[in-house]
Amino acid sequence: MKHSIALHCAVFAVLLVALGGPALAQNEVEHPRYTWDFKPENGDWNNPANWTPEGAPDTQKERAVLGRSQITTLTVAPDDFIASVEFTPGADRYTINGGLFFNDLGVINNSGVVQTFDGDFGFDHGAAAGSLVIYNVTGFVDFIGDAGSGTFNIATGARATFFFDGENTGNGGSATFNNAGSVSFFKDTHAGQATFINYGGDSFGAQGASFLFSRAFGDSSTIILNGGSVFGARGARMFLDKSSLFSATVVANGGAGGAGSGGEILFNNSGGNSARVEVFGNGSIDFSRRDDANNSIGSVEGDGTVYLGDGTLTIGSNNLNTSFGGSLTETGGAHGGGPGAISKTGTGTLTLTSANDYSGGTTVGSGSLFVNNTTGSATGSGPVNVVGGALGGTGTISGAVTVGDGSSLATLDPGASNSTIGALTLQATLALDGNSAYAAQIDSDALAADDLIADGVTIGSGVQIVLADLGATILPKGTSFTLINNTSGAAISGTFNNLTDGTTISIGNNTYQANYEGGDGNDLTLTVVP
Repeated sequence: MKHSIALHCAVFAVLLVALGGPALAQNEVEHPRYTWDFKPENGDWNNPANWTPEGAPDTQKERAVLGRSQITTLTVAPDDFIASVEFTPGADRYTINGGLFFNDLGVINNSGVVQTFDGDFGFDHGAAAGSLVIYNVTGFVDFIGDAGSGTFNIATGARATFFFDGENTGNGGSATFNNAGSVSFFKDTHAGQATFINYGGDSFGAQGASFLFSRAFGDSSTIILNGGSVFGARGARMFLDKSSLFSATVVANGGAGGAGSGGEILFNNSGGNSARVEVFGNGSIDFSRRDDANNSIGSVEGDGTVYLGDGTLTIGSNNLNTSFGGSLTETGGAHGGGPGAISKTGTGTLTLTSANDYSGGTTVGSGSLFVNNTTGSATGSGPVNVVGGALGGTGTISGAVTVGDGSSLATLDPGASNSTIGALTLQATLALDGNSAYAAQIDSDALAADDLIADGVTIGSGVQIVLADLGATILPKGTSFTLINNTSGAAISGTFNNLTDGTTISIGNNTYQANYEGGDGNDLTLTVVP
């Protein structure tokens, strides 16, 4: 802005007061508007002759207006502080190079076309970055304002930082960040609904992008951490310190090399809350830091690695149905060592499809846990306690299994899902206690039935068996199904409350007789009788 203009305005205001007339309102003095000319002399933002009125928007309270023009590539002097840039309806497509720092409204794009800024930027006092705007950040962009719905391309070595000044809060808005440098959220700032795509290194030894939450909040953002794109390049890393993910979606993708080339998510004294976490390939999520004795996430899926350390990870609060075929391990991470444990909560289903090596045990509190692994033990080596919800699957569990503690209904349900036939193998003992039930299904059309294989079985008082036929075939007399295959030399201890030894029961179009000395002498079988 030309100093003569400011001086004339001030003198005019003083004269009006002296003459007894009304002074100019404060915003009239502090918020002058400058419109970029249709035929400017050149592309120099700071050339007063390019604007109407003559001057240039280069102080904190001045506003720039851009519409139709024959010159649409503008260069700004470094560190120009202004109130706002407004693109009017029908404005041309502009590229603005240099540093702009917004102190009030920010960027207002009513042009209907994408506008581009290249350089360094700041959004202060709640200023917003607007929509249909691309920011190519070569140095830094700071937010004590809203990222709007723009696109921010953060170059290698550049940074985007969100701050809270006690009054205004940095917020990711619904923007998209393509991050090859770093993005940081500090105390009391929010990621909003933004999408953050963080890139891995692209050459041997190159570091990936970094993403930080420090006493900040993930809200409902999407955060993608890509692995290194070539052998020897590091993956993008996300670090959470005393922060909360809330309902964010966080994805760690694998990289082209070995360890360290995948995307990484590292927790320190932070909450996963109801976040959806996806981990693939050599990507990983690390809960092993000692301050994180216990943690939670909404769900986990993929085939990457989850480092548990010596705490309990509670999974399921977002109630999604997910499948995880990676590794749940207490070995490795920032602070390896166990015993690590898993707790299932929520109404959804978590399906584990691979072997895991944690030793601290597994608890099912609600929802369903299905183990469909083909090798090892899906639940590690520790005990499994089902205090609510259901445990099922067609895989193998090595630890002792207890179903029911008397508080809420807990169900054992072999089969790959709630509506399929299958055999669940327990390499140790099974105890059905308290308020529990065994849900077994027969498919008379396929001559198949659910089977529970265990090395010793105890059925407590009042435990029920729930039986159903998925088919409709009338079976010949003597057709037999094994519902519990007891591999122990001892007999099954106890009987189901509604199916005692020798009892007959109708299931679908057939009547069966129960035998707790069936099979090889100590199995539970059902045999068709007239």
